[in-house]
Amino acid sequence: MRIVITGAPCSGKTVTCDDLAQLGYLVIPEAARQVIREIRAERGELVAGTYEQEVNDRVLALQLEREGSIPADMDAICDRGIGDFIAYRKIYQSPPIDDRLVQLRSRYHKAILLAPLPFSPDNNDRNTSEIWYNTSKRPCERHMNQ
Repeated sequence: MRIVITGAPCSGKTVTCDDLAQLGYLVIPEAARQVIREIRAERGELVAGTYEQEVNDRVLALQLEREGSIPADMDAICDRGIGDFIAYRKIYQSPPIDDRLVQLRSRYHKAILLAPLPFSPDNNDRNTSEIWYNTSKRPCERHMNQ
């Protein structure tokens, strides 16, 4: 069985996958983290609007490679999956999504969607939450720098 854990940035996907790996589950790490680290090492800091197409192409190739390495008889949990790639491709208006990509989404037996927790000082005020989330050093950033 192949399970994908997906959700918004900083919703706890990688922390959840890390915990599941500690329990002995086979976890396929998020490909985008590695690709972003590699591009930062090659070119310095990523600037929004500069490398989206290249990032998308490299993430897809690495994700397919990692998922292709899973033995057929083994269960695995994926930290993000093909559906995430398709969503980002739509966001950045990358080349059209072909039927092959759409068919790849069905490779997962289950999908778990995580939602971010409100990290605002006042959890009852949605505006404050969004302002805090967009301007503060978010908890997930510690993982991006590892």
